[in-house]
Amino acid sequence: AKGAAVTVDVAPATGYQLDKLIVKDASDRIVNTNNNKFTMPASNVTVTATFKKAGYYVAIGSIANGTITADSTYAEVGETVILTVKPHTGYELDTLVVKDASNKTVTVTDGKFTMPASNVTVTATFKITKYLVEIASTANGSVKVDPDKYAKGETVTLTVEPATGYELDQLTVKNASGKKVAVNDNQFAMPASKVTVTATFKLSTYGITVAKPTNGTV
Repeated sequence: AKGAAVTVDVAPATGYQLDKLIVKDASDRIVNTNNNKFTMPASNVTVTATFKKAGYYVAIGSIANGTITADSTYAEVGETVILTVKPHTGYELDTLVVKDASNKTVTVTDGKFTMPASNVTVTATFKITKYLVEIASTANGSVKVDPDKYAKGETVTLTVEPATGYELDQLTVKNASGKKVAVNDNQFAMPASKVTVTATFKLSTYGITVAKPTNGTV
């Protein structure tokens, strides 16, 4: 009847939301709507609705030792969201996790994920970067290190084992730029880069002591 309050029940499909709700009377005049409700005019009415892909928010959780940013803070369902990871100096990414509103994990590949039909929260953890100690091949002896990765500033101890009849000649450590790293008693402080250790060995030399003979010379 005229003047009756009418509520339109809108049920978007999964991943969609209402875009426009239009009510027109028999003369094709628009009837005002508010929160999917309208007052019935003195005529039949036609209700039309359009739907669009639903959009949801991307939130970044509390993160230490680095930052994460998203190229979109609001994305439609099915849209690809790109995450940019920036560790602080001396750190690297350990875990990168995206979860929806139900705490379900969203798959992340190469820093990208597909927006689900839910708000999401991005969290990440960073760990101290450890750099590789690479031992170059050697002859007449060996150099060992365990473990083979260290954080900047950590003391690295090299175990030098000459082959029988040989002794260490030179022990050299260089960083990724080819700059020498100071070595003292087969130890050095790890720089903020990979290092390469090279060693050379030489034949051992020994002294000869001649006992003073009698009645002759040696």
